[in-house]
Amino acid sequence: MFKKSSKGYYFWEEFARVDGIVHGFSTRKFADMNIKNPKSNSSLGNFLKKMGVGNKSVVKMNQVHGNNVSFISSYNHKEIIDKTDGLIASQKDVFLVVTFADCVPALFLDKNKKFFGIAHAGWKGVYKEIVKTMIEKMVKKGSRRSEIMVGLGPSIRVCCYDVYKDRVDAFKDKFPKMKKIAKIKNGKIFLDLIKIVKLQLKNCGILDRNILDCKLCTKDNILDFYSFRKEGNTKSFGLSSGIIGRI
Repeated sequence: MFKKSSKGYYFWEEFARVDGIVHGFSTRKFADMNIKNPKSNSSLGNFLKKMGVGNKSVVKMNQVHGNNVSFISSYNHKEIIDKTDGLIASQKDVFLVVTFADCVPALFLDKNKKFFGIAHAGWKGVYKEIVKTMIEKMVKKGSRRSEIMVGLGPSIRVCCYDVYKDRVDAFKDKFPKMKKIAKIKNGKIFLDLIKIVKLQLKNCGILDRNILDCKLCTKDNILDFYSFRKEGNTKSFGLSSGIIGRI
């Protein structure tokens, strides 16, 4: 179950039960987490403290709406990984960060091998199947598909994600076996990115019970999360973050 903690961030009970794993999704309470914001490091530090994490190694991404995934080790450990939308790690005291405002932030966890990861999946990343890339890399490292748990965090949902017909057609052309990925309401077409991601995960062999959906729409929950569709480039707009790591 996806819950809001007394300290103001969201988490999954299922992830929290795995020994040594710390994770959470920030809210507006923790301010803008955009790496381009000079105050984001202090905001991120405050968020980590609220999660009970001290001075640990933090790895962020320069997200580009692609499907590049990097495995973090002692050999390539940097504060920011360039041109990347997915990270996987296994070592202790390393925390991976994804930022979002309507795009799908996904957390990955191998309950046995203790691999963990994050992915940033906007419509371009979903089209390029970044979650499939994440799963394949984890399996290549030794994970079993039946043991991989994936949590889909707050993002814009089909209720609010109206798009042009050509975008829906592009998804239908690439994934012809996927049915009912869009809805029509009041003359507008709404694309269901979350459904597409879930189908991609199932096609990768991830079990239904291991796909967790928070069911929160960023645009509909503007008091807690930032939303580009709701706020655009206004002064109030920023990025929330999802974090997962091992202690």
